[in-house]
Amino acid sequence: MSTLKQHNQDGYDIVLEHFGRVPTSTEVKIINEINERLDQFAHWPDHEFLREHRKFLHHAEGVAYFGRAYGEIGVLVASQHIHTDCGHVPKAKDYYDGTVDEYGWRVEK
Repeated sequence: MSTLKQHNQDGYDIVLEHFGRVPTSTEVKIINEINERLDQFAHWPDHEFLREHRKFLHHAEGVAYFGRAYGEIGVLVASQHIHTDCGHVPKAKDYYDGTVDEYGWRVEK
């Protein structure tokens, strides 16, 4: 699992790759906020909740949420974060129908 610092660096890198420039100070704040919000439940003292936190925003619907809130940069950063954590971007239903495990990784059937 990546640290917040690594997720943020990945976000800065994706802006550089996609737009051909370093992120503006406003974009840096957006990148940091997206990554913090994606993992907002990951550091609760309840370890059971830690294991389950990805069900909330680590999926395609979470990417769409950040896209509505932040536009293209929201989609890019959220997609990168989720792909880093889960190896792909699952759908929300995948967590409940057994397609992925609680960490968002595909389950071999």
